[in-house]
Amino acid sequence: MVANKFLEEVELEEQVRAETVVMCKHFHESVRLMSEQYYAELLRHNYVTPTSYLELILTFKKLLALKRDHIQTMRNRYVAGLEKLQFAASQVHSASLLIHTSPDWRNPSLPRPRYTLPVCSGGIIITTLCLFALGAFMIHSFIRSLMFV
Repeated sequence: MVANKFLEEVELEEQVRAETVVMCKHFHESVRLMSEQYYAELLRHNYVTPTSYLELILTFKKLLALKRDHIQTMRNRYVAGLEKLQFAASQVHSASLLIHTSPDWRNPSLPRPRYTLPVCSGGIIITTLCLFALGAFMIHSFIRSLMFV
């Protein structure tokens, strides 16, 4: 079959490839039938040729490549975002350890170190990390749903 030959080089599972061939044939045949109906109603020709079938297959291949590139880009952004969240979590953890192990900074009689971190309530830090984790989970779920469609 022509579609099988043109889709050989595309990385697809065999079942998906077979369904794609059926889909292409269905599209081509339905356009041919609609063209006959178009001629019957309006007396205008719309030619459906073997070349149009090949163009359909090539368009499918191009769209598939574009979607795969888009999904890969989104995946890379997701991974980079996760790395940044992990880095931020480690920085927050280090800062909270520094805050909890340092002397009370509100006492003016104690010497202050050269670099100080702003003192935040632990609830704000935990709430912020929870929001980041929730956002990362939602992005992760979205990307996985795109990858396995």
